[in-house]
Amino acid sequence: MTHQALHRVTVRMLFDPAFAASVYAGAEVPGLGTEELGWLRAVDPRAWSVDAVRPERALRGLFDEYKGSTTLVLHHTRSLARLRAFFQSEAFHREIQQRGSMAQAYREHLAGLGQGLPQLPDLLRLEHTLAVCRRERDTTPARLHDPPAGAWVARAPQVGAGQFEGHVLETLNAAEQLLFQIGLLPAMVLADDRPTLSLPPASPSEPLHLVIRPIDGEPRLVQLGRVVSQTLAELDRPQPLGRVHKRLSERLGEANAQRLIGDLSRGQLVVLG
Repeated sequence: MTHQALHRVTVRMLFDPAFAASVYAGAEVPGLGTEELGWLRAVDPRAWSVDAVRPERALRGLFDEYKGSTTLVLHHTRSLARLRAFFQSEAFHREIQQRGSMAQAYREHLAGLGQGLPQLPDLLRLEHTLAVCRRERDTTPARLHDPPAGAWVARAPQVGAGQFEGHVLETLNAAEQLLFQIGLLPAMVLADDRPTLSLPPASPSEPLHLVIRPIDGEPRLVQLGRVVSQTLAELDRPQPLGRVHKRLSERLGEANAQRLIGDLSRGQLVVLG
């Protein structure tokens, strides 16, 4: 047993009263022995629920990364309780126990709550990509570790790209507009005629090829075209420069491939090594 294992179990008990009750009832907990479980059971059970708003404070941080998706799910379920049930979910307990990502577990929880919502999958994927880029502000992304020998190219930190359904930006903008209106007068949520979420139709449309790049230190969405978006999406790890140039030459011609790589480098969208 390590102190990290004990800490992970205490986090689970702080957020999930049912799990805490099971520990007091004698349930076995993987990674903890009899002595460690005795330490936990010696604590006054009321201590685990002293902070009554702990779940909401944790949800606030997760909401900041998945604002649009959370708004869409709440609009769909009309249930705060089902959102708070995240802390009783298998995904939450798994990620805490395995030292994984709470944000990833929350994404899974939202996906489960929003099953059948056609706008949700791409919105979740877009907000996840934004969250990943945001975290790369302070750490070197894993994709830049262990580059190949010789000249190589990779997507720059805080840069992301992907193809999304055409309605994804309209859905995100609709959620942000509603949140802005509510933020002006939070008490309006008590009114029967409060603003509501107006979603765009999830009908087939031209896909969006989006690029995320840092502007003033924050990841921002821009549309730079299909070729740029696809090229950046493929550079999720360092790749030999010659191989990338050859692939682009087959699509665009050699001169255009060389020009594109130069433009991406000057625009700080890729890293050359």
